Amino acid sequence: MYTQFYGFKEYPFKLTPDPDFLYLSPVHKKALLYLTYGLETKKGFIQLTGEVGSGKTTIIRSLLKNLHKEVKTAYIVNPKLTFDELFRTILSQFSIIASDSAESKDRLLDKFYQYLIGQAKNECPVVIILDEAQDIEPSVLEEIRLLSNLETDKEKLVQIIFVGQPELRHIFSRPELRQLKQRISLAVHIEPLTRTEIERYINHRLTVASANGSVVFEKRACDEIYQYSKGIPRLINIACDATLLAGYVKEKKVLDGATAKEAILELTTNDEKQATVHTGSQDVTACFSPEEAVRLRRIPSTKPATSIISKICKPRWKVALAISLLFASIAAGVTLTFWGQLTHQKLDHKTSVIKEVQSVMPDPKSEANPESSSGSEKKDGA
Repeated sequence: MYTQFYGFKEYPFKLTPDPDFLYLSPVHKKALLYLTYGLETKKGFIQLTGEVGSGKTTIIRSLLKNLHKEVKTAYIVNPKLTFDELFRTILSQFSIIASDSAESKDRLLDKFYQYLIGQAKNECPVVIILDEAQDIEPSVLEEIRLLSNLETDKEKLVQIIFVGQPELRHIFSRPELRQLKQRISLAVHIEPLTRTEIERYINHRLTVASANGSVVFEKRACDEIYQYSKGIPRLINIACDATLLAGYVKEKKVLDGATAKEAILELTTNDEKQATVHTGSQDVTACFSPEEAVRLRRIPSTKPATSIISKICKPRWKVALAISLLFASIAAGVTLTFWGQLTHQKLDHKTSVIKEVQSVMPDPKSEANPESSSGSEKKDGA
């Protein structure tokens, strides 16, 4: 849309992992050098980690682009499979078997070993890249470890690169995977870009897109982009693309802080709406990071998240205390009334029992003077 206005030959902030746009910041340069060194020296297992959108895939694409033609590679972008499915996919990419092959696992392992021996004789390294490796089941990782046993006396026959998010490091630290962790010869983590590197990153991509200095992101604009992205390249691309679009609408080629802030505000507003979850008649809203909100793809809400949260979480301890005291008073009154009635009933019952006993018992006075009663009887008889 805006390429002609700015004089770009292509969009400078695409989200695709184009190695032509790779900006070699210190951390990205280190990662690329580690991977290249690990493959050249046949280290076996290599680990590359970084946050979502940190540029891992772009580095891998750049590595593959610069590898010698003799290197044989299998690039698995979705390794969340059983080992049998994963292994067959790998062999299919190496053209060892057809994709619909039904051969047994033992037969496939033997074919793979013979393939590796043949490639080693021809000095053709074999590399397997497992992207999103944090999604691989631990039991599958353990079987992948066994592939490291395919080696000669001098070198590993296959190199495996695990690419994943930071939790991959925690997965490898599990006790049941300690043998796999011990076989990882190189590990490198990609950190987010600093504020200074963000400005260089933006200018690098503008230059690759042939801006020729016609487009300028002012320092205040870079500040706004840094606050939004926290140094994650993918989020930088999103913010820069939105800022360029806002500048195109205003016919501005010098993009200031106000333009960037306005564009980013639109992004964050949409993110908050998408992060709203509707459950029945209630709105339950969670606050996510901009990147997480985009990925959730929730149904938009008509109410701001902050107002809903404040209604849900507002303290009402005074009302709760008053209600508790009221129920306690009612309970005490009911208890006293019940026990009073019960006590009164017991007293009435006791009194009636005493009267009945007294009615059937002889008079103590008459028992005490038997002679007087007999004498009177005699006198009466006389």
